[in-house]
Amino acid sequence: INTILRPDTSTVAAEYTELPIMKLGLAPNPAREATTLLLEGEEWERHLAAGLTARLTGANGRSLRRFPLADPRTALSVRGLPPGIYLLSIHAPTGVIATLRVAIQR
Repeated sequence: INTILRPDTSTVAAEYTELPIMKLGLAPNPAREATTLLLEGEEWERHLAAGLTARLTGANGRSLRRFPLADPRTALSVRGLPPGIYLLSIHAPTGVIATLRVAIQR
């Protein structure tokens, strides 16, 4: 809800803003060799058209993998990475949209 004080009067109006639904998930998580990033919703389609990348970083913040995203469903290889907790951030040209935690098990 946005509250607006109208300058020409002493009234206050409340405006409701609908936010787009942007669902995302990883399956399986924890992953062994690969996981699939799932993006659902019209807003993701718009972001995919503009160009998205996913970046996997370690606990120390070091970037380990970069994945170009062209489809709402993208397989991401985690082969060769040691077991642990990682962060997967989704980047648009305007900045980071979302960050997910990824567990890797062997």
